[in-house]
Amino acid sequence: MIGVSAMLLHYTPIWIVADAARTCTDTIAFSDDNMEDVLGPRDHALIKRICCKHAKRFDPNHDSILEHLNYTFHLDFSRACLQELARHRHASISVQSTRYALHKAIDGEAAHCVYDSGHEDVNDMAALSVSFVSTMKNLKVPNDVAKYAIPEALMTEAIWTINARSLRNFFELRTVPRALDEIQKLAFRIYDEIPEGHKFLFEDFVYNGEE
Repeated sequence: MIGVSAMLLHYTPIWIVADAARTCTDTIAFSDDNMEDVLGPRDHALIKRICCKHAKRFDPNHDSILEHLNYTFHLDFSRACLQELARHRHASISVQSTRYALHKAIDGEAAHCVYDSGHEDVNDMAALSVSFVSTMKNLKVPNDVAKYAIPEALMTEAIWTINARSLRNFFELRTVPRALDEIQKLAFRIYDEIPEGHKFLFEDFVYNGEE
């Protein structure tokens, strides 16, 4: 049984957010000399003030500037988690195809192809379903037919691109205890991958155990 993982592949330099904010307010002259991953103190304070909920003068009308900041991740998760992720529609996702890669997904020991649900009986049934799909493949059943027998626990992988505004919403919904356990774990893996100089944009929406 295996778990989720996330790896950051690419991201927009954070100075673009400050540039967008300064352009809107015609205050470019007051901008810091920013590095790609870290904002200077004046621009940091500006973005935190107009984009983050915990700021004293939170103004949600200005958080659209975060749409210029994008992150691309390589994700590994179950197909059950894929359904949850697909509900976040302001993102782009390219998922491993069952038509072309079903053999890869079910190769090897069945138990190593499915997500560890934390429930032994569920894990055993998921592994049994994978074994059944393998049998169908050996009988030359086409992938587009055999895939109907795939269990929700089967692991898959995807490339996922999302802007910072939508990612804040993702963290708000998916890091809380009532979210599906797997997508909670995935959300925290994603947060861990975000550059340190960007994390202040999301920390108010990442559940920290407090009410």
